[in-house]
Amino acid sequence: GVRARLAAVACALGEALGASEGGRNLLQLLRVARVIVEQRPSPLLGLPRQYLYAARHTAELCGAGANAHSPRAIVALKLAARHADRVSAAAHGAAAREPALAPLFEMQLRLCTHRYSKVRALAQDGYKAALSRHPWVAARQLPSIIGPLSDAAAQPHEAKGAAYLLSSARVSATVAREPALLCALLAALANSRDHGLHKLSRLIRAAFSAVLRHVPAPATFAPRLGAPAEA
Repeated sequence: GVRARLAAVACALGEALGASEGGRNLLQLLRVARVIVEQRPSPLLGLPRQYLYAARHTAELCGAGANAHSPRAIVALKLAARHADRVSAAAHGAAAREPALAPLFEMQLRLCTHRYSKVRALAQDGYKAALSRHPWVAARQLPSIIGPLSDAAAQPHEAKGAAYLLSSARVSATVAREPALLCALLAALANSRDHGLHKLSRLIRAAFSAVLRHVPAPATFAPRLGAPAEA
């Protein structure tokens, strides 16, 4: 569809601009990529939503409440819009049904470790938005962002971008739910390199604290009151 073609064009532009100095062009590309990721397929969202709000506001001004003055067509449209919201919110498997979007997510993740801080920040915001709607790509893509923390060949800006992304609440919660990702992240944090940068050292500690907040505490087995003591 149109969305898949837009994703392919954005990926091609990302490959062309990745090695260039065009930071402004990369920022614009990342904004377009986020629009593609956040686009919802339901036609009931958008202008009809504004129409529903205007109709409800007009009915409330009549003094008898929205339900008393809402035509049946508006009520039916409102129910359809709410149903579309619930379906789109629960349909997190779109990445598996739309494989054309996976390269777009990889481009966002790759730019999360760009040498320019503005590009990194915008790419990280876009990837977190993509991860919230397509959590299935985490197990396949996040290992590539964990590696720069302990890789001796990684540049300081790559480790900084990786630590900043992994310290966010959404990404750390996703990592904590996947045992393989959790083990890989803890091992990378234990062998991390701060490259002599105080800010990077602080980001690494923040990533460790963030992932620990989402790890469930082990169950404790307290002795029962009145239980016989062991000999």
